[in-house]
Amino acid sequence: MQVTRIDYKALQMYFSERSTEGLEQNKCIKKSISRVLNYCIRLGYIKDNPTKLVIVKGVDRSKEKTVLSEKDAEVLLKDMQERKEYKYKVYSMAIKTALRTGLRVSEVMALHKDDFDFENYLIFVGHKLVFKGLTKDQFYRTSEMKSKKSKAIEPLPLVLKEELLVWFKVNENEKVFCDEDGYYINPTSLLNDVKKIAKKYGIYFNFHMLRHTYATTLVKNKVDVKTAQELMR
Repeated sequence: MQVTRIDYKALQMYFSERSTEGLEQNKCIKKSISRVLNYCIRLGYIKDNPTKLVIVKGVDRSKEKTVLSEKDAEVLLKDMQERKEYKYKVYSMAIKTALRTGLRVSEVMALHKDDFDFENYLIFVGHKLVFKGLTKDQFYRTSEMKSKKSKAIEPLPLVLKEELLVWFKVNENEKVFCDEDGYYINPTSLLNDVKKIAKKYGIYFNFHMLRHTYATTLVKNKVDVKTAQELMR
């Protein structure tokens, strides 16, 4: 939409449609749009910034669970494993990997088979998937990570090694998490599909909480803070 056509009505309609999304995220989007429009005022494209009139609502995510319990994880995984569609087999294996390693969703979905050293029980974390705003045939992995510490060699748990060995017989592609045509899986599609399953059981789910679950597991198993920090990268 041309900036000259972005008025209060268009903005309010947009944010009203997002009222079921996170409140903080909606506030951040409003701030971002406001900055763009203020810049347009300085350039002389428009005379006023309509975002100041917009009312933003949303769900307060701060009160939601940030850790997936072992019981809830079992419920979700069992449901996915009983489904016939191939994508749910991919989803369940991706969730298991995140639960056992604490990797971010973009890191999990970018994994290739040569990132695993089964002999020495190691995972080489050095790539993330770039997918936002792209079609699935344009998805690619990059070595430009979130931070310098994001690149690391992580321990591969025995239970995950055994699960992956079985999975690699099912999925013969070099990409660990791809569809039947060999394309990378869209993390947004994964999240939306798993959220629908979780809603059926009254479970709150987002992929990032698996990282929190991993951190909590480390603490429960008396891993010292410094080591836990390094494992979380």
